[in-house]
Amino acid sequence: MNKQDYEDELARLKASNIDSPAQAKARKLIKPVMTIIAVIFTILLIALIVDISNDPKPVETPIVKQSSQDKDAFNKLEAAKWEKVSNLTDCQLAYKIYSDYSPIMAELMDFAETKSYFAKQEAVNWKENTKLDQRLEALNNIYPSTYNVDYPNAIIAHGMNFAIGQYWRDIFFHVINEREAKPAVSEQTQLMQDDLNVLKSQCPNEFEGLSNL
Repeated sequence: MNKQDYEDELARLKASNIDSPAQAKARKLIKPVMTIIAVIFTILLIALIVDISNDPKPVETPIVKQSSQDKDAFNKLEAAKWEKVSNLTDCQLAYKIYSDYSPIMAELMDFAETKSYFAKQEAVNWKENTKLDQRLEALNNIYPSTYNVDYPNAIIAHGMNFAIGQYWRDIFFHVINEREAKPAVSEQTQLMQDDLNVLKSQCPNEFEGLSNL
């Protein structure tokens, strides 16, 4: 290709790259449209970021853990209780616990079962007059709350602590529901009788002669 041919071909290529009037007009229209789209996208992105930053953060519920001081205090209290009864066998301790709780249980049974009806206030007054809560608390301060496998009968006897409290709740539920002409009934009496039968079989020397609550 000579020089003239080269120049002619170069001129032809330049001419072919020149936009037609329609193409030039379209290019002028597309450029501002793309600019507007970019601006809208930027605004939406900024709005989304602001909205996310304004969302309320979830409130974290603090986990309440028993402090080591509380655990140490409880362990020391339990150790002190066990030290006072360490000279007793399992059956002897079971009998001692049972002997202290059973009078309270007997009073509660007598109150609940000898009357066909009593009012709510009468039940509340009985509890206050007999100092039920204070007597149970006093026994709680004497006897351990935890027992190991070497004291299976003692823990059965100590179950009367819960039974008395539950029996009282059964009585109170009975009176607030105005169940007239019907004595208060609780399964705790039968459960305690069952426990007594177990204690008699396991510790016959200590529980000899006891047949009923």
